[in-house]
Amino acid sequence: MAILEKEILLYLLILFSCFVSTGQADDNQFFDSKVDYFGNESKQACSTCQAQENMNKTVANIIAKTQTQLAQLGATSIILFLDPSCQFSQLAISNLVAFNQNHPTVAVKIYVNGPIGEFLGIGRDLMQQHPSWSVTNDLAGENAQNLGVSKAPAYIFSLQGKMYRMYGTPDLEETWSKINATAK
Repeated sequence: MAILEKEILLYLLILFSCFVSTGQADDNQFFDSKVDYFGNESKQACSTCQAQENMNKTVANIIAKTQTQLAQLGATSIILFLDPSCQFSQLAISNLVAFNQNHPTVAVKIYVNGPIGEFLGIGRDLMQQHPSWSVTNDLAGENAQNLGVSKAPAYIFSLQGKMYRMYGTPDLEETWSKINATAK
């Protein structure tokens, strides 16, 4: 699972646990003990509260790690959005291979938009040929939509917190040199 998918899953877990906890509030009974509104409250912590605290700490740790990893990726990375049915997909991949040979420190992530069967063909081949690349299926196109990509192939360069989006099959070396020139 990708880092962002894990983060979303954790958010959904927290949201679900909040609904489950509030659903137990029937008959003035919260968690493990009955609430006495006019008497003294019990000082002992319930197991659900402790579990919630532990989960909050775990989520905070994962979010911190995710942000650190994204910051490292955000320094210099390239994302390629592919559609296997597009006639330019192979050209986009070969351009990325040539670019990556000249710039091995640039992190590479590829999103393949399309049915799982098509992803298994292209994705499996890319993962075998380039094990350092992150290849993910973007079945519904959510990642493309979140990053403002409307067609494929599309490249997104990320350098020093700025994102540069290009469509088609541009000369990646020339594009990279222009991006580096504007970033300085």
